[in-house]
Amino acid sequence: MSQGLQATDAFALVKGFPVAAKAITESLDADLDTIRDIYFLPGDVGRWAQILTTRALANFESYSMTVDSELPRRKALLDQLYLSTGENLATQLLQVISGTSYAYDENLELLQQSRSVWDRCFALVFTQEGIEAYERDMELRSAWMRTTFPSQLSEIITRLMNLVGERVDLLQACRSHLDQQQTNWSGSLSATDFHAGLDQYVHVFAKLARQAQEQPSMLTQLKDLMCVVYANCSTLTGTDGQPVSMEDVRASHEMYERLCNEASRLNGRLLDMKDAINNMTTAMLAP
Repeated sequence: MSQGLQATDAFALVKGFPVAAKAITESLDADLDTIRDIYFLPGDVGRWAQILTTRALANFESYSMTVDSELPRRKALLDQLYLSTGENLATQLLQVISGTSYAYDENLELLQQSRSVWDRCFALVFTQEGIEAYERDMELRSAWMRTTFPSQLSEIITRLMNLVGERVDLLQACRSHLDQQQTNWSGSLSATDFHAGLDQYVHVFAKLARQAQEQPSMLTQLKDLMCVVYANCSTLTGTDGQPVSMEDVRASHEMYERLCNEASRLNGRLLDMKDAINNMTTAMLAP
């Protein structure tokens, strides 16, 4: 290097840098394409925040209306059909099932197991404590969806936009460096001049390396945020703090009726048997 490096050799050493830079940017852009496919987003990253926010708020509004109207109607129907004591539906069902003798019918054990599977739903939608808990939770969700979510989403999307814009600039800079070197390098280059030329690419690749670390983190944050949105629009929080899907909530109303009728049937058979035993005993003791 002390004798200098021929310009043609020097150019041969650096001409692959723009190609490598393009490969890195295309890989990072492909990760954005994956997000576009997942959330049905357009090519312009700048529109993502508005689209995701509008869609999320519309879905939450629809879900909130469902929770506010459907669940009270379903509970009122079950109250009318099955509630005969001062207890709530969940407690009454437990009492009905517990009042049946295990010795009478082996199916009762299966009935108890079925009830225990649905206890989380029953405690949430059939008790005053559960109803008040999910109503408070929906109020908190509404505030989060309308304030915290748009703010956090906007911050993430803005940073992604900045990364995309920077990549365009870096790729253009890399090509410009190569064009200038092809024009300006001639004859023999000193080590100082060659190293100065390399430094221009080092600067570009250092920024691309940082992007390769930062963008995946941003995309993970975006997906985590959207997972919260999905949960807010499809689940309730159980009294144990764990999510309960709306599908399970709906199914719990049907299961309640099934369990009530099964327990009633078993109790009816038990009463018939007791009556038969009493009649037999009376007949045997008659003079």
